[in-house]
Parts: sequence; C-alpha cells; structure tokens
Amino acid sequence: MIVTGSTGEYGALTDDERQRVQKTVIDAARGSGMTVIAGTSHMASLACIELTKAAEELGADGVMITPPLAATNGSGLPAILHHYDTVTSATQTGVVIYFSGAVRWQVQEVIADPS
Repeated sequence: MIVTGSTGEYGALTDDERQRVQKTVIDAARGSGMTVIAGTSHMASLACIELTKAAEELGADGVMITPPLAATNGSGLPAILHHYDTVTSATQTGVVIYFSGAVRWQVQEVIADPS
C-alpha cells in the first residue's frame, strides 16, 4: 500500500499531517503482511530526508519519492541524480523512484544506470 503518494493530497498536508496519515496506515497494516510505502516527496532534498527518516521511524517498509521540481525547469538529470543521491545517502530505507511524466525520460536514465 502506498500512503501519501504523489497523486493524493499530500501537497495540501503539513508535514505533521502527512506523518499522522502514515502512522495510521502503518499501524493498521502492522501484522497483516501488507507492505507499506510512504510517500516522502518534497522539492527540497533536506526536507525529503527529514520526511523519509520520519517514515522509517514510523515503520514504513520503504518510501516513494518523486523527482524534484528543478528537474522540470531545465536542470534535468543532474538535479534528479543529486536529489536521489542526497536522500539515499542519508537514510537506510528502500526508495521507489516515482515515474513522473514530466521527467519520464530522465527517470528512465536513472533506473538504467543507478550508479
């Protein structure tokens, strides 16, 4: 199950509200065998790290992160790589790279060469 993913209303929630929604779902899923992926997307890498660490502490099995907004305004692949590298270097959980239509071709490059 994905909670606070990018197609929901996460952008209208405060960070605290996002974490309460995530906690509710994680607690409800506990013991059911269901995998819970928490959406921790944020346009700022440091904020994304904080949200990802909070999801880890809540017990999420992994996180889903969209590419940063900067990737759609011309800075492209370097911005995407920097964002994902910064987040994954600071956290321990698995990351699902959200396949955003706006930067689809760039995300494909990240997946094809995850170095």
